[in-house]
Amino acid sequence: LLYTIVYNMFFRWLSYIFIIFLSCMISAVAIYFFTRLGLRPIRLISQDIRTISTSELDKRLSTQNTPAELEELVYAFNDMLTNVEKGYETLNNFSADLAHQFRTPLANLSLQTQVALNKTRTNEEYKETLYSCLEEYERLTGMVNDMLWLAKTDNAQLNVVHEPMAIDTEVSSIIDYFTDLLDEKSIRLSTSLNSVMIEGDKNMIRRALNNILSNAIRHTPEKGTISIQVGTKRTDNTETAWLSVSNTGETIPKPEISRLFDRFYQIKGARQSGSSGLGLAIVKAIIDLHNGAIICTSEEGETEFAIQFPLATTAKRCD
Repeated sequence: LLYTIVYNMFFRWLSYIFIIFLSCMISAVAIYFFTRLGLRPIRLISQDIRTISTSELDKRLSTQNTPAELEELVYAFNDMLTNVEKGYETLNNFSADLAHQFRTPLANLSLQTQVALNKTRTNEEYKETLYSCLEEYERLTGMVNDMLWLAKTDNAQLNVVHEPMAIDTEVSSIIDYFTDLLDEKSIRLSTSLNSVMIEGDKNMIRRALNNILSNAIRHTPEKGTISIQVGTKRTDNTETAWLSVSNTGETIPKPEISRLFDRFYQIKGARQSGSSGLGLAIVKAIIDLHNGAIICTSEEGETEFAIQFPLATTAKRCD
């Protein structure tokens, strides 16, 4: 009897263990199957991502047959691809523009050196050649310095000192600096400078104003007109400092306006004027560092650059 009881209990426990083991196996298979089935959309998305290379950045992930839970992820990845594509295109254009900008002065230096070494020349001729080479070296140095400065703005390596400053006073100083050049081209200058305080880095603001006004003078024909206005403007219930620099001259085509602030981009005729194509890019970088905005409009032979800055939080005037 005892043997029978022990025997029955053993096989009963053995059957229990077998049932539990079988249940675990069935559960494991079911979990594996449903997990694979549930993760299938992610695997498909991963496969599509692996097919995207640097030469196919225009591809986008399809949301067709994508679960609602993953649609937001697909949209976010497509947005990231759009930003990467723009950055990659900008980098490629920058490399091409950089090579083009350096090619001309380097070719001039090489040619002038070859001509100077071609035969014996007088000291005056050698001096002229050296002066000409020096101009090209200074041009290259200026371009390198501008590119290094822009690289620092991209990597947030610049220390921007925000201090109260009168934007109208800075504009007046820049105008005084360009007086001789304005007279040389017989350009009529009209100004309306109201007292407006902003907070910013004086050196940077002066550099931006210098680039804007020199750009206006460069593209204004002889006996043309430049108008400069400083005041305040209310937008979206917020009052901001407002600076406008407009000049007469050739109208800039609308497709080119959106590229004016790209590095090394030059409209027709700018290259002949000695521009490197970095001036407006620097202006845009400085304004962005000061939480401002710049807009260019050009129509009917008049081009305007309108700049907005936040007003200073203090009423103290800094002359």
